[in-house]
Amino acid sequence: MKKFIFGLIALVMFGFVGNAQSTTEPLYGKDVTISNSNLGKSAGVGFLLDLGRSSRHCRGFGICDVVAFWIVIYKGAPPTSNQVVVDVKGEKGNEFLLVELNNSLNPLDFDTNLYVDSDLKSIDNEAVIKRGTYKLDSTIGNFGGYKIPVTSN
Repeated sequence: MKKFIFGLIALVMFGFVGNAQSTTEPLYGKDVTISNSNLGKSAGVGFLLDLGRSSRHCRGFGICDVVAFWIVIYKGAPPTSNQVVVDVKGEKGNEFLLVELNNSLNPLDFDTNLYVDSDLKSIDNEAVIKRGTYKLDSTIGNFGGYKIPVTSN
Protein backbone atom coordinates (compact mmCIF):
# COMPACT_ATOMS: atom_id res chain seq x y z
CA MET A 1 0.00 0.00 0.00
CA LYS A 2 2.89 2.37 0.81
CA LYS A 3 4.42 1.68 -2.60
CA PHE A 4 1.10 2.44 -4.27
CA ILE A 5 0.65 5.74 -2.41
CA PHE A 6 4.28 6.74 -3.01
CA GLY A 7 3.93 5.87 -6.70
CA LEU A 8 0.70 7.88 -6.96
CA ILE A 9 2.31 10.92 -5.28
CA ALA A 10 5.35 10.68 -7.57
CA LEU A 11 3.12 10.40 -10.66
CA VAL A 12 1.08 13.45 -9.67
CA MET A 13 4.18 15.54 -8.83
CA PHE A 14 6.00 14.67 -12.07
CA GLY A 15 2.82 15.31 -14.00
CA PHE A 16 2.56 18.84 -12.61
CA VAL A 17 6.25 19.54 -13.20
CA GLY A 18 5.98 18.29 -16.79
CA ASN A 19 2.88 20.38 -17.48
CA ALA A 20 4.38 23.50 -15.93
CA GLN A 21 7.41 23.32 -18.23
CA SER A 22 5.71 22.38 -21.47
CA THR A 23 5.04 25.02 -24.08
CA THR A 24 4.30 24.40 -27.71
CA GLU A 25 5.91 25.93 -30.74
CA PRO A 26 3.64 28.40 -32.52
CA LEU A 27 2.37 27.38 -35.93
CA TYR A 28 3.42 29.81 -38.63
CA GLY A 29 0.37 31.23 -40.41
CA LYS A 30 -1.97 30.27 -37.57
CA ASP A 31 -0.40 31.50 -34.31
CA VAL A 32 2.20 33.88 -35.74
CA THR A 33 3.25 35.56 -38.99
CA ILE A 34 6.38 37.48 -39.91
CA SER A 35 6.63 40.76 -41.82
CA ASN A 36 8.01 40.57 -45.36
CA SER A 37 10.50 43.26 -46.35
CA ASN A 38 9.54 45.55 -49.21
CA LEU A 39 9.33 42.74 -51.74
CA GLY A 40 10.93 43.83 -55.01
CA LYS A 41 11.21 47.45 -53.90
CA SER A 42 14.20 47.48 -51.59
CA ALA A 43 17.68 47.47 -53.04
CA GLY A 44 20.38 45.90 -50.98
CA VAL A 45 21.11 42.50 -49.53
CA GLY A 46 18.38 40.08 -48.55
CA PHE A 47 17.20 36.52 -48.11
CA LEU A 48 14.15 34.50 -49.07
CA LEU A 49 13.81 32.01 -46.21
CA ASP A 50 11.87 28.78 -45.75
CA LEU A 51 10.35 28.85 -42.28
CA GLY A 52 10.32 25.82 -39.98
CA ARG A 53 13.00 23.67 -38.39
CA SER A 54 15.24 21.41 -40.45
CA SER A 55 15.23 18.87 -37.62
CA ARG A 56 11.43 18.65 -38.03
CA HIS A 57 11.24 18.51 -41.84
CA CYS A 58 10.64 22.28 -42.05
CA ARG A 59 7.81 22.27 -39.52
CA GLY A 60 7.83 24.21 -36.24
CA PHE A 61 9.04 27.75 -35.55
CA GLY A 62 12.43 28.54 -36.96
CA ILE A 63 14.36 29.06 -40.18
CA CYS A 64 14.69 25.89 -42.21
CA ASP A 65 16.53 26.90 -45.36
CA VAL A 66 17.78 29.73 -47.55
CA VAL A 67 15.82 29.74 -50.83
CA ALA A 68 17.44 32.84 -52.34
CA PHE A 69 20.09 35.43 -51.49
CA TRP A 70 20.60 38.64 -53.46
CA ILE A 71 22.65 41.78 -53.66
CA VAL A 72 20.46 44.32 -55.55
CA ILE A 73 16.69 44.15 -55.97
CA TYR A 74 14.85 40.88 -55.48
CA LYS A 75 12.65 40.21 -58.49
CA GLY A 76 11.89 36.55 -57.89
CA ALA A 77 8.56 34.91 -57.26
CA PRO A 78 6.57 36.14 -54.24
CA PRO A 79 7.06 34.03 -51.13
CA THR A 80 4.80 31.05 -50.52
CA SER A 81 2.78 30.69 -47.31
CA ASN A 82 5.76 29.29 -45.39
CA GLN A 83 8.39 31.72 -46.73
CA VAL A 84 9.42 35.24 -45.81
CA VAL A 85 11.63 37.91 -47.41
CA VAL A 86 14.05 39.52 -44.95
CA ASP A 87 16.58 42.26 -45.73
CA VAL A 88 20.08 42.18 -44.28
CA LYS A 89 20.76 45.21 -42.08
CA GLY A 90 23.94 46.66 -40.60
CA GLU A 91 27.43 47.41 -41.86
CA LYS A 92 29.86 44.97 -43.48
CA GLY A 93 31.17 42.71 -40.72
CA ASN A 94 28.20 43.47 -38.44
CA GLU A 95 25.27 42.32 -40.58
CA PHE A 96 22.05 40.87 -39.22
CA LEU A 97 18.46 39.99 -40.09
CA LEU A 98 15.60 41.71 -38.31
CA VAL A 99 12.69 39.27 -38.28
CA GLU A 100 9.59 41.19 -37.15
CA LEU A 101 6.43 39.48 -35.91
CA ASN A 102 3.03 40.62 -37.21
CA ASN A 103 1.28 39.64 -33.98
CA SER A 104 2.21 39.00 -30.37
CA LEU A 105 3.15 35.61 -28.92
CA ASN A 106 2.16 34.81 -25.35
CA PRO A 107 5.19 33.18 -23.67
CA LEU A 108 2.82 31.29 -21.35
CA ASP A 109 1.25 29.55 -24.36
CA PHE A 110 4.20 29.23 -26.74
CA ASP A 111 7.92 28.68 -26.88
CA THR A 112 8.86 32.12 -28.21
CA ASN A 113 12.37 31.14 -29.31
CA LEU A 114 13.19 31.08 -33.01
CA TYR A 115 15.37 28.11 -33.96
CA VAL A 116 17.97 27.66 -36.67
CA ASP A 117 18.91 23.98 -36.40
CA SER A 118 21.99 24.12 -38.63
CA ASP A 119 24.14 26.74 -40.35
CA LEU A 120 22.30 27.98 -43.46
CA LYS A 121 24.42 29.14 -46.39
CA SER A 122 23.26 31.21 -49.32
CA ILE A 123 23.31 29.39 -52.64
CA ASP A 124 26.56 31.14 -53.62
CA ASN A 125 28.04 30.65 -50.11
CA GLU A 126 28.45 34.42 -49.75
CA ALA A 127 26.47 34.63 -46.50
CA VAL A 128 25.72 32.33 -43.57
CA ILE A 129 22.94 32.36 -41.00
CA LYS A 130 24.45 30.65 -37.96
CA ARG A 131 22.84 27.78 -36.10
CA GLY A 132 21.32 28.88 -32.81
CA THR A 133 18.37 29.63 -30.61
CA TYR A 134 17.27 33.24 -30.89
CA LYS A 135 15.30 34.88 -28.08
CA LEU A 136 12.28 37.08 -28.72
CA ASP A 137 13.24 40.76 -28.44
CA SER A 138 10.18 42.84 -27.52
CA THR A 139 11.88 46.05 -28.72
CA ILE A 140 11.80 44.98 -32.38
CA GLY A 141 8.78 46.20 -34.34
CA ASN A 142 5.29 46.43 -32.83
CA PHE A 143 5.04 42.84 -31.58
CA GLY A 144 8.65 41.83 -31.06
CA GLY A 145 11.05 39.99 -33.28
CA TYR A 146 14.48 38.47 -33.62
CA LYS A 147 17.93 39.85 -34.45
CA ILE A 148 19.88 37.13 -36.24
CA PRO A 149 23.56 37.65 -37.11
CA VAL A 150 24.69 37.02 -40.69
CA THR A 151 28.32 36.32 -41.50
CA SER A 152 29.92 37.00 -44.86
CA ASN A 153 32.46 34.76 -46.57
